[in-house]
Amino acid sequence: MKAPNTIWQHGTGAIIEHPGQALLLRHTGNALRVVGVAGSTNWLHYPIQLQQRLATSAAHLLRILMRYRCDSPTALITNVMLYDAEVCVFKAAGLNLCAYEWDDIALAVDPELRVTHGLNLSIGIRFDGADNDTHALEISGVGVEIDDEKKPM
Repeated sequence: MKAPNTIWQHGTGAIIEHPGQALLLRHTGNALRVVGVAGSTNWLHYPIQLQQRLATSAAHLLRILMRYRCDSPTALITNVMLYDAEVCVFKAAGLNLCAYEWDDIALAVDPELRVTHGLNLSIGIRFDGADNDTHALEISGVGVEIDDEKKPM
């Protein structure tokens, strides 16, 4: 059995759902830094490009990956959702992830899912408390680990 493939998207590739609820969006190197308005929630959306791979292989999703850090316990990652086209194929809610140093998260997809169209990874974020200056988090990258199976010609 061959090793699975990992497809990464830099943190800077995010599309923020409500830019007006962010005091700062800073793209630095490969990371996106978000400073949120106190008491707000938001979503970061990451399209994962698989179209060329799906033309020649059947991709089975194994894990969802993310590298992040937060400046304070009031900046949290609350949800991770993965869509294959318009269908939500994975959902992890109520996470409340917060790490002061860079942390790598791997969420297993069980059972493994076959990808049929294209993926979009959506990350829910929340900024608690009353002081806007402490509401910062950074995402360095997100990705998916897949196992390719050659399609018959």
